[in-house]
Amino acid sequence: MHLEHFKPHIGLRTLKTALAVMLAIAVADAYGATDSRLVFAMLGAMLTMEPTFRDAFLTFIFRTVGVLLGAVMGVLLQMLPLPQLVSIGIGVVLLITLYNVLHVHYSPLMPCLILVMLFVESNLHPWEYAFGRVWDTAIGMVIGLAINMLVLPYDNSKIIFRLLQELEVSLDTYLRKAEDNALTPEDEAAIRQQVASVQRGIVLYADQKLFLRLRRQRQLLARFRQVEMILSNSLAHVQILWQLPPEETQIFQYHRQQLQQQRELLQQLLNETKTA
Repeated sequence: MHLEHFKPHIGLRTLKTALAVMLAIAVADAYGATDSRLVFAMLGAMLTMEPTFRDAFLTFIFRTVGVLLGAVMGVLLQMLPLPQLVSIGIGVVLLITLYNVLHVHYSPLMPCLILVMLFVESNLHPWEYAFGRVWDTAIGMVIGLAINMLVLPYDNSKIIFRLLQELEVSLDTYLRKAEDNALTPEDEAAIRQQVASVQRGIVLYADQKLFLRLRRQRQLLARFRQVEMILSNSLAHVQILWQLPPEETQIFQYHRQQLQQQRELLQQLLNETKTA
């Protein structure tokens, strides 16, 4: 890749991450519990920079539990009469195995890091030091979660509307093709892909919590649920239309009329949302 064609993009999420890291370090510097508080506060802030509230909150819960798990395991292993490296190896194996058994999709990096740090810096009381790490990381995660959700949170509603407008145009094309008995399996695959894209967008929007615009989000979600039903019906009619033989005139016209109604409903919802 030539450098003259490289155009770096600094997105909103990048800027929010930098802000969260700065605030987390500032707070941890004043209220942290261990010597490495700034590092763990920074890591905590970065961990919760997920696109939706659901993802960020689950990250906060699982990462907090992971840090606690690593701390407790490190303290317990220190009580055993084993060489330091052997204890670390056993702890890492146990943590990774536990994550795999429980099907936790997050990396066990943080609990393993806490475990190792407990052995490397064991100059403090083990329990005090372990939960100090938890506190430092929690400071960063709480600040990261707050920044991520309250400062210009991710909102993909405009993307969904753009996809719906494109799909409404496609439905018009399919209706004209149906009139000429020209629908193909490729048309069915295309609308199925468009519907799936909209459905993924709606799921992503539902997982978000726009705290400063909750009323608007609830209203849009209600409309999106209506849209999902319209899209499912439209897909079903297209699937039937391209498979029907030309001689099935009455059935063909019925499903074409139904597809036309679904398109009109979609168009009406889009217009109502624009004027709302």
